Amino acid sequence: MDLTTYKRLLDYNRNRNLIIPESKVLLMISGGRDSVFLLNFFDYLRDVINVNFGIFHLNHMIRGKESERDKKFVEDLAKDFNAPIFEFDKDIIKIAKKERKNLEECARDVRYNIASGIADREHYSAIITAHTKDDYIETVIFHLIRGDSIYGLAGINERTGRFIRPLLTITREEITRYLIDNNIKWMDDSTNDNIEYTRNFIRHRIVSVLKEIGGNNVIEKIYKTGLIMNDYIRGSGEFADEIFKRIIIIKNNKLHLDLTSYFRYNCEGKRLLLIAMINYLGLKVDRKIINFIYDFLEGDSLTKKYNNNLFLYKDEKEAVIFKMYKKFNYKLNINERLSDESFTIECGIGKMADFKLNDSLFFFEREKMRFPITVRNKKNGDKMVPSGFRSKKTVKDIFNDRKIPIWERDNFPILESGDEIIGIPGIRRSNLMNVKNRDGENIYILFRRVNED
Repeated sequence: MDLTTYKRLLDYNRNRNLIIPESKVLLMISGGRDSVFLLNFFDYLRDVINVNFGIFHLNHMIRGKESERDKKFVEDLAKDFNAPIFEFDKDIIKIAKKERKNLEECARDVRYNIASGIADREHYSAIITAHTKDDYIETVIFHLIRGDSIYGLAGINERTGRFIRPLLTITREEITRYLIDNNIKWMDDSTNDNIEYTRNFIRHRIVSVLKEIGGNNVIEKIYKTGLIMNDYIRGSGEFADEIFKRIIIIKNNKLHLDLTSYFRYNCEGKRLLLIAMINYLGLKVDRKIINFIYDFLEGDSLTKKYNNNLFLYKDEKEAVIFKMYKKFNYKLNINERLSDESFTIECGIGKMADFKLNDSLFFFEREKMRFPITVRNKKNGDKMVPSGFRSKKTVKDIFNDRKIPIWERDNFPILESGDEIIGIPGIRRSNLMNVKNRDGENIYILFRRVNED
């Protein structure tokens, strides 16, 4: 077997510090030619730089028997390559209709979300996708048609968080030739020829016309233009990061922007800063969200929401921008510590006399507690008996009494033991299960915010 192609890819990934020797990574394998090539490449890396890998496969349940065929094919690959496999069946058509997304977007989101969960649970340092130079070009054209920002026209990043794309310097034609020359089998997806899908239309119609106009090396030309854009983005990003550090304070995953400093910058400087903020919040950068935040900061509105996942608030001195809190419902047992993106909660056993009590540390009589404790968002109609009271009071009224802003209230988890709310960490404890013996061993629950000064 000719290893020239593998060696060239290895050199590229070493120079870009994309694949770390002796790392443990998760490969996203569909069974198509690109992902089969990726799997064979990492089998080579396993011997050369001791990279360990697992396989993730999602059956989208779109193509019936063909999808089942691909699933079985990937299962056999996992056995052949002696790799652990994580496979899931998801009805993407049903999910896309429910979430009102197009099929391609929905499939990608489901794949990435499940793969991220596996990486967290199984301690994979990176998730590897099989995007090629052709995917890069198709993405550039796709964003050009949509009229996206320069960030879309820069194509696919070789690294986005934990997602790494080590094949961006190789074309689909090179991959096909390599697999055929080495008698390596793959599965073809029949929907790839369906030009009703935008990407397939770009692949089969637009790219072929571009080759007629610009020659066969037009892909390489567009790719190099994208690299130049990426260099510009990287440089401007470093400038924006410096502004970010100077005029933004992060508290509990919220961005507190000093407006006096912000308005000293010109339009271009402001927009670069907004891009850095959007990136920090983990949202997709496009012209629409940039313009939305820019117009809000320049306008008279004091509060606004963007797509129900971003909240913006401002007064005369500062603007506060943060992602809307996701719904959560956790279970917590004794001697466990729960970590969320905005808070941590620890449950343990201790003596009340040894601690200084406050609204972030609750003690309960051990014998009366029921486990696991539920940690969840507030619900309409939630009630509890606050400490010092004999009758129940709505959680809404408790927040009102403490003058907690409406946009802040989902930041405070609700604690339940059995069917009773026993407290709102950081706000108030319930009057239930009061500790009678301060020197005895009882249950404590300690609440901390993330990044809160």
